[in-house]
Amino acid sequence: MGRDLVGVIGENLVDLIVASDKPPVLVAGGGPFNVARTISRLGARSLALMGISEDIFGRGIRKKLVEDGVILGFSESLVYPTTVAIAEVEDGVASYHFHLHETAAFQVDLPSLDNVINRYASELGALYIGTLALFVEPMATAGEELILNCAEDIIVLIDPNCRPAAVRDRQDYVDRVRRIFSRSDLVKVSTEDLFYLFGDEPHKDSVRKIQEAGAKIVFVTNGALPLELYHPGGFETFDVLEVDVIDTVGAGDSFVGGFLAYWLQRKYNRADLENFEFVKDGVKAAMEVSAITCQREGAEPPLRIEIGNSSHWR
Repeated sequence: MGRDLVGVIGENLVDLIVASDKPPVLVAGGGPFNVARTISRLGARSLALMGISEDIFGRGIRKKLVEDGVILGFSESLVYPTTVAIAEVEDGVASYHFHLHETAAFQVDLPSLDNVINRYASELGALYIGTLALFVEPMATAGEELILNCAEDIIVLIDPNCRPAAVRDRQDYVDRVRRIFSRSDLVKVSTEDLFYLFGDEPHKDSVRKIQEAGAKIVFVTNGALPLELYHPGGFETFDVLEVDVIDTVGAGDSFVGGFLAYWLQRKYNRADLENFEFVKDGVKAAMEVSAITCQREGAEPPLRIEIGNSSHWR
């Protein structure tokens, strides 16, 4: 078996969407949860490195992961509650509150992570870390240590997906993200992420700081505006595909999962990231996955069979 497995470090949670004029809605989610599902739904292999609660929400989360073929790194349910993100929507504008600490998703320490990684060492081709896993303990410290000490041939992707409302110590968070940049091959950031991490400066200046920290390739997303690719071999922009958007929930996550699935299914490795043309093809394939996700309500990425006729995925 080849090195075709992606280890996904991060949270699963339920989004509680509350509006004054509608009944509350509960949706399973979390950036890493979405990434793991995207990879597996596209026919690649993902390993969820996250705790899962024994409560009713956790059971639903487990069911979705298993149905999509995601491998559970930690099979036992935990007595901790499921992480909850509350979105209060008024006049179309959402404000967020998080119930994060002492919840199931983050109850992952370094010894337990190492045990799982060692079990799958011969199959692991890439590691992803992102969103809340970058600052909620004990996962934050464990994830950082795992990334910084992983095997030399493993591809590392970080998606900060910054959540300012949930961060308790901004400087500690920024310092950790920058340390992980030092071992990152791929960094996916939105323009909002760049503003939170580096302040109000041109994208290229912020990206230069990311690359000076050690990262090789940076994807910058900006809503409906073109995606920017910064690569040692050059710079390229990609127009976002024009589709009938239902919502953009999980769009960035499905891009990330799409790129990693495409890359490993092509049997490309870490060294192949130096090939600018290969990376550009991967971006185009991933953007198609993201576009399909935007045509659906919630973060529901496409199955591999649904994009079978695409020239990028043949």
